[in-house]
Amino acid sequence: MFQAAQAALRVVHLGRTEWTHTALQAVFVTELIRRRKIYPGAFAEYLSSGLHARQLADYHSDGVSRRVAQRAVRRAAAFLSAVEKEVGRANQSAG
Repeated sequence: MFQAAQAALRVVHLGRTEWTHTALQAVFVTELIRRRKIYPGAFAEYLSSGLHARQLADYHSDGVSRRVAQRAVRRAAAFLSAVEKEVGRANQSAG
């Protein structure tokens, strides 16, 4: 989702060469969810919980449960699909 969020921000000319996870989430939520209303509010939670699940899976010996992993995958798929559609629309309008 991190890469997709970067692409979504680039389309509206808010791209950066480097992002921290915190900054990316803050700008995505503020600009694309709250201010411009391009994406649903649930995506703020998707980004936050997705990062949390990834960090648990990568850095903690207990990892994450199957349920948490499956939810993260479903949310990531929905997020990516929405960003792909929006980026496609923006590219068609620009071209």
